[in-house]
Amino acid sequence: MSVRTGDHTVELAAPGYFPQSIKRHVVEGSTELVEATLEPKPAKLVVHTEDGAEIAIDGKPVPAASELPAGHHVVVITARGRRPVLREVEIGRGETRTLDVALEATAKRRAVPWVLGAS
Repeated sequence: MSVRTGDHTVELAAPGYFPQSIKRHVVEGSTELVEATLEPKPAKLVVHTEDGAEIAIDGKPVPAASELPAGHHVVVITARGRRPVLREVEIGRGETRTLDVALEATAKRRAVPWVLGAS
């Protein structure tokens, strides 16, 4: 591409990536190759579940709202007296995904009121 002599800005953008601007001063008769690497936007996963539940993504403890690289992830939600829940999610660059997870009481937890009442 031919451009006039002077200052120029190259604007780069692609879905799922942070936009980038590169400034160059062009001199008449010169040729320059401008290389650029776009930085991918992180994905965001928000997990809605019971207070006190522990959330792990790919085996690492995380808060209920987490930024992570795009791709396939394994989410595990655990809480005392509740059955653990495992979900697999595929999430794209710059995408925000929400998981609503209801935790089910374990058999022992369901039996506690009956045991206490019988005593």
